[in-house]
Amino acid sequence: SYMLVRAALRADPGNDRARLLLAGLLSKDGATDRAIAELATIRSDSIYYRNALAGRVQLLADSGRRPDAIALARTLAEAPDATIDDIRRLADLYMGEENAVAAAPLYRALIDRRGAAADGLDWLQYGAALDRAGQWPAAREALERAVALAPMDAMTLNYLGYGLVEHGERLDVARAMLEKAARLKPDDPAIADSLGWAYFRLGEAMRALPLIEAAATTDPGNAEIGEHLGDVYWRAGRRFEARYAWNAARSVATGAAATRLDGKIADGL
Repeated sequence: SYMLVRAALRADPGNDRARLLLAGLLSKDGATDRAIAELATIRSDSIYYRNALAGRVQLLADSGRRPDAIALARTLAEAPDATIDDIRRLADLYMGEENAVAAAPLYRALIDRRGAAADGLDWLQYGAALDRAGQWPAAREALERAVALAPMDAMTLNYLGYGLVEHGERLDVARAMLEKAARLKPDDPAIADSLGWAYFRLGEAMRALPLIEAAATTDPGNAEIGEHLGDVYWRAGRRFEARYAWNAARSVATGAAATRLDGKIADGL
């Protein structure tokens, strides 16, 4: 592949499509800096210029240089000819940096740009950003719009259902929504955990336990599921197993979740 692509560039040094292919090969081989440098040689008057910029953003993000990736993505998203993909790319990068406050208005701008074509995924991303930014009432409205547009999408049903449970709102509606999501994707550990958590919050700990146990077995590195499992064990009187589950969750938890788990390990619920 290298030989063919380099031969193409020797035959036509202005072949920017071949240069994009070369950058892709370099990145797959772990030569990220060389790939970025290759993309940087594509001129602004090339029809492949925006592809090259998008590629540089992705490579910078994948190599851990996220501030540089965000700066370049912002340049694309704020340009007069910015595309929907440019806006979504920047919003996704902000979400990856836990900066939902910056991401939410971008997802809203994306919806406004798409107008009537905005779909359930657009509204789900917007709702998720609002939720993580601490704006639950607005997030709930956006997520309800997402469910209305995609009533058979398990991920969307799960997000709204779990959000309602976490905020103690319409628990029966949330349970029905999560039961529907579980029927659509019976092997998804996140959905199983959400449904089990809904049962737990409704006082049905024994019904919750097998669901959350199965979710924790399938996804043992998920701190949230592990914490839920510990909570259910504790309520069931299985204190040793509860602390074991909390300790396992604590080993991968960060931030506020880690502090909360420290308290549970020390004092229980």
